[in-house]
Amino acid sequence: MQVEIINSIVQFDNLKTNWNNIYACDSHAQIFLSWSWLRGWLEVVPHDWFILAIRTKPDLPYVAFFPLGMRSLQWRNINVYRALQTCAHPVADYTGFICEPQYEEDAIKNFALYIHQNLQWDVFHVKDIQDPRLNAFVEHFSPNHFQLTSSQGATCPYISLPDEWEEYLQHSISRKPRKNLRNSLNKIEKNSDFHLTSIQADNLENQIEVLFELWQIKWGKQPDLTLETYRNVFRQCAKSNSLWIDILWDKTTPVAATGMYVDSDKKVVYGQMTGFNPEYSKLSPGRAMMAFSIKKAIENNFKIYDLLRGDLDYKISLLGAEKRWNNDLKIVRNNFRANTIRLAQYSKKLLSIAR
Repeated sequence: MQVEIINSIVQFDNLKTNWNNIYACDSHAQIFLSWSWLRGWLEVVPHDWFILAIRTKPDLPYVAFFPLGMRSLQWRNINVYRALQTCAHPVADYTGFICEPQYEEDAIKNFALYIHQNLQWDVFHVKDIQDPRLNAFVEHFSPNHFQLTSSQGATCPYISLPDEWEEYLQHSISRKPRKNLRNSLNKIEKNSDFHLTSIQADNLENQIEVLFELWQIKWGKQPDLTLETYRNVFRQCAKSNSLWIDILWDKTTPVAATGMYVDSDKKVVYGQMTGFNPEYSKLSPGRAMMAFSIKKAIENNFKIYDLLRGDLDYKISLLGAEKRWNNDLKIVRNNFRANTIRLAQYSKKLLSIAR
């Protein structure tokens, strides 16, 4: 096996078919490792990125990809601190690699060996992983040469979707939330002024901007870079039919919206973004829109509704989601440079406590 580095948009564009083929056959692949999602993110990423690509022989298609990023702290043009990280963190709710199943063992070994033998870094942040293959990857970083710290990451609730909407209401939601949800939906459905719009060929940009407007009402004004990142990602995902943006309107006034990533082959939808107009709070429009999106997913035969990161109460108590957690790992080199950095950080912490 040979490991190569991909580090330009042109190279990445040429990988599209190869990438999509690997993604399709990898049962652990998720939307944030899809070609479309990464294509949008790579255009605006604020730090260095590259992709480790493995193939078994020259001129054959690649069999595995591992997207990574590098952040450096410089002093007088010298990199004094080099942090390697899994790609797209923290924008991506999940990170990791993709691989053809028959090459997993060798690919994991070669990824690990290349990372600690050929790349220059002081700390490696492996963040937001839900891939059980991480255990095999970590085994290749010996405690004699690396300090490993693992921790439970963010909570990522999800809903196992039944075949029918009524089955979901009866078995996933408790009595009182179910009654309140039915009341909200009935009020909206019976009002002729309310209507839903979804992405069409001529309305993508407007759907995106209205979603942003409602999202920022709840979370506050977001940095331009954050909005541009999501614009790029949404546009790319829309091209591959892996994006839903649904907006509830009262005539011409936006009431609530959801933005969803969609993996039709793996039957998973991902709830990326929601927002609502507080003037309609008596209708619980945010919860109603989430319900509409769950119903839409069930009607389109999806099996998992992934609510992504965030241990928000409504995901569990109102939508009937189950909890699961990401895994986080920090790998630090046991060398003079890294130890000096750790000592400086520890000393700074002690001084702060003393004050």
